[in-house]
Amino acid sequence: MVVQDQDTYSFWSMNLFLLLIVGIVVFGYFVLLIRKRWQKNFLHDSDKGAPDEK
Repeated sequence: MVVQDQDTYSFWSMNLFLLLIVGIVVFGYFVLLIRKRWQKNFLHDSDKGAPDEK
């Protein structure tokens, strides 16, 4: 059985923690982007009725 020292374990755990944080930030950005597009009916303008005036 291979024994890992404490420094190696700390290195991998900190990298995993950093990747987890980056993944959560990217996921949150995509959720916000999708919600923004969803409110505007994605990339398509609604052809039914009068156009939206803002």
